[in-house]
Amino acid sequence: MLLQNRIKKLAQLQFSQLLIDLKAQLRTTYFNLYYERLKLDNTNKQLGYMNDLLAAYRIQSAKGNVSLKDEVRLQSIVIQLNNDKLGINKSMLEFEQNLKVLTGITDDINPQLSDAEAKEILASQPFGDEAELKKKALENNSDYQYNLKLIDNSKLYAQWQKSLNVPDVNVGVGWDQNGGTFKNEANLMFGIPLPLWKSNKGNVDKAHFAIQQNQKNAEFQKLNLETKVQSAYRTWKTQYDQLIEIKATDLNNMDLVYNGMLKNFRNGNVSLIEFTDFMESYRQTALQIYDMKNEIIQSAEQLNQLIQTKIFY
Repeated sequence: MLLQNRIKKLAQLQFSQLLIDLKAQLRTTYFNLYYERLKLDNTNKQLGYMNDLLAAYRIQSAKGNVSLKDEVRLQSIVIQLNNDKLGINKSMLEFEQNLKVLTGITDDINPQLSDAEAKEILASQPFGDEAELKKKALENNSDYQYNLKLIDNSKLYAQWQKSLNVPDVNVGVGWDQNGGTFKNEANLMFGIPLPLWKSNKGNVDKAHFAIQQNQKNAEFQKLNLETKVQSAYRTWKTQYDQLIEIKATDLNNMDLVYNGMLKNFRNGNVSLIEFTDFMESYRQTALQIYDMKNEIIQSAEQLNQLIQTKIFY
């Protein structure tokens, strides 16, 4: 009965880990798709303006009013934006396909997340330092707890196998009318078999080997878990610290400068070289910021998956 209960506990731990992994996969894929969608919207916004500008320059270049070099300069930016769009669309299709498999939804999936919700998620911080997070992971991680339970079960199994080698004591009562020392005597008899060898020595040896093997596996799982927690936490902290350095006003100023640069270029206050240099810088920075935000959430989700108790507040 005790062994059956422990086997049941192992099954519960495996099921718990499966649910946690599925939840983590669902959330990470959802956020991946969300930020790819933002990148696509931003890229399409730039492409809309740049395609119109390139079309106008082609007309003027054909008339000889602008140099072909300027047209090629604009063309290179459009090509790069289209290349970005191609990569983003490819990633979105992959993430959306994974979400459909996980959720069973066949319709197109468009992640919905308000700016306030996104800011709240990004602002959340884990409670405790790296050492504390490792400690919580060892206490709560179902996969690691499963390996510890395997050690206990193998010890119990070894005890049971060893008990099979202990001889049984036979007790009996006999009555002798004339053959004993006394007439009509009653005798209490004990019998202990003397085994010449241990009939299940091989099973006992296998059980002890299983204990050692499970202990080694648990040691490896502990090191592996601590290493993963360390990596996820340091990734989160690095990206979080970088994002904190970028103030909200700086992010807003990016859009203001972008719109201002478009207006000044239309009015002839900015040269084409200055404009294309800015557009290239803006394109790269916008993608990097979206990736940075996504990486913060991805590493936070990985920490949740590993530690398996509430840590972000």
